[in-house]
Amino acid sequence: VGINSVSLLGKGFTPLVFQGDTVKKGQPLLKLDLEFLRANTSSLISPITFPSVKEDRLLITTGEEVIAGKNVLVHVKF
Repeated sequence: VGINSVSLLGKGFTPLVFQGDTVKKGQPLLKLDLEFLRANTSSLISPITFPSVKEDRLLITTGEEVIAGKNVLVHVKF
């Protein structure tokens, strides 16, 4: 989350789930201290990568503000 935030060594982040946990749709995964992150990172932009998904399998909404509860990605089965 954020550009170059790894240099913060976890400061500003509170994990709410851990490796091996089972999560459900809508469950929060991470709590952020946005004021700390704004002051200590170059950007809050957060890239999302999908290393093993074929390009024609996702419909990605771009250029829109992300709103809680609104889909950003849609899995499309052909």
